[in-house]
Amino acid sequence: MIFVTGATGLVGSAMCQLLISKGLTVRALRRVSSDISHLGDYAHQIDWVLGDLDNFQELVEALDQVHTVIHCAALVSFSKKRRRELFQTNVEGTKNLLHFCAKKGDINFVYVSSVAAITGKKSPIMHEDMLWEASQAASSYAKSKFLAELEVWRAGAEGLNVAIVNPSVILGPGNWNRSSTQLFKYVWEQRSFYVDGKVNFVDVRTVAHAIWEIIDQKKFGRRYIINAGQTTYLNLFQQMAKQWDKKPPYRRAGNRIAYFVYLFDQLRLLFTKAEPLITKETITITKSDGYYDPKRSIDELGLSYYSLEDTVRWACQQLLIKHDPSKVDVAHDM
Repeated sequence: MIFVTGATGLVGSAMCQLLISKGLTVRALRRVSSDISHLGDYAHQIDWVLGDLDNFQELVEALDQVHTVIHCAALVSFSKKRRRELFQTNVEGTKNLLHFCAKKGDINFVYVSSVAAITGKKSPIMHEDMLWEASQAASSYAKSKFLAELEVWRAGAEGLNVAIVNPSVILGPGNWNRSSTQLFKYVWEQRSFYVDGKVNFVDVRTVAHAIWEIIDQKKFGRRYIINAGQTTYLNLFQQMAKQWDKKPPYRRAGNRIAYFVYLFDQLRLLFTKAEPLITKETITITKSDGYYDPKRSIDELGLSYYSLEDTVRWACQQLLIKHDPSKVDVAHDM
């Protein structure tokens, strides 16, 4: 049996669908309030455990008869207000889960990290063997993922079979009020501004396949950058807008304009519960143009990557179904 955390999120749901399609038994952790509707029929094929990573008893029960844990659960936030929650979920939650995996023994553990944890400083080309370097440009999210990775490697040094995947910005049809799927919502709402920066991207289906290859090929003790390529934010937005026949962002946001857009977004959040897309940290991130090299994932896992056009087309079709099913004849799935 395979245990998946974060199964209602973008990566976790894709992972569960892939595993079930391969005929494997999946157990997953979710909160009582979690929305599982986007999993469709797959939701009824999952052995659900209600709880969270802070409840020790639930974790003990969840790991019964489990041979592999895929830890997808994480908080992705660049909001100052959620900094404490960020470290509690991403670092302490990971530490708790590893503790019980080590206690049970004979468990394989795959951790879904982020390219943000590769290095804290700018570099033209980033690879898996780069060491973390403290930097003011590193977000709290990046620091939390780096610290969580340290817990994973510590468990590996103590005998647990561990591996880490470091995806770039993951594109897919998730909840568009959360994490990277907010980029799609930004275009759907026909927002005006774009930034000059570049973004590394990857299809969520590729992330799920990478994790499966690690498990199937037993590639433990390694970390893998999962990155399909790099494009400009403007091109990404234009690709999304084209799929929906929307007007893409057309006003370039320099530093001063970006700051005012940030202030406007903060004002908007006073009246909504949405996660901020534009913060001082995300403005800093968009200025980075470093490339994350996926060569190891191609050479060792045999991964192939979807093009940006294929990923955006698929994700936009899936998201459109949620908002207006009459506009889509056929939906491509996993």
